[in-house]
Amino acid sequence: MTDATKKWGDEEFWGVGFDYDPQWLLTPAQRELQTEIIELSRTTLRENAVESDKNLIFPRKNFEALASLGLLGLLVSKELGGIARHDLSNGPGAGRCDRRLRLVDPCGS
Repeated sequence: MTDATKKWGDEEFWGVGFDYDPQWLLTPAQRELQTEIIELSRTTLRENAVESDKNLIFPRKNFEALASLGLLGLLVSKELGGIARHDLSNGPGAGRCDRRLRLVDPCGS
């Protein structure tokens, strides 16, 4: 994967490249979720965060956007209404998704 160019939307990504971001550790489900979270961050979360910070308001729009992907229920059991995707935070490649899941749990716990 080191030959591929990492993208942010239509542009080349300026951050860590694939040499230091081994995608082969991710399961197909984790890769799909990663793609969805990156796109949501690019198109929605950043802009909403700036608005929330400028206006000193709770970032409700971002929580609604995260909820639209089911991210608020990732680690909640199905019995309690979640989607119980514990596989996305344990095992090989967990660090990749865990960093993005900190959008949901800023404490990182």
